[in-house]
Amino acid sequence: MKQSKVLVTGANGFLGSRIVEMLVEQNFQVRALVRTPSKSKTLSKSNVEIAQGDVSVPSSLNGAFEGVDYVIHAAADTSGTQEGAKEVTIGGTKNILDLCALHQVKKLVYISSCSVYGPADYKDGQLVDEDAPLESFPECRGTYSWAKSEAEKLVL
Repeated sequence: MKQSKVLVTGANGFLGSRIVEMLVEQNFQVRALVRTPSKSKTLSKSNVEIAQGDVSVPSSLNGAFEGVDYVIHAAADTSGTQEGAKEVTIGGTKNILDLCALHQVKKLVYISSCSVYGPADYKDGQLVDEDAPLESFPECRGTYSWAKSEAEKLVL
């Protein structure tokens, strides 16, 4: 049986690197998408295929998607700038969605953030899950919350 291949975006990041580690432990073939391969030394030590690309530049991503069954999209801009938020978090997510469709990826797992939910909108003890309403005014919580909310809407 063919082993499933998983592409992880943001693989050098805090969460992405842990996702890669977990997938390797579960014997998936992992392709790690990184902007800067020189920063991926720990990834390359664990039988991970490194693909260089930038989610905000679609032409840099085609090779990374070849032969991929699943995509875990953990890349996001954390600089706090409007420009980064628009290009990477929102635009990058749109690019990932388009490439998943083009390459007929079986499933996309989008790593969002709890900052997309509006804690002031919930009652005490209310369960907040993927079906919970999004923050009404994410821009008031900051650029990151706003961008993740916009990206979440694209995914949905």
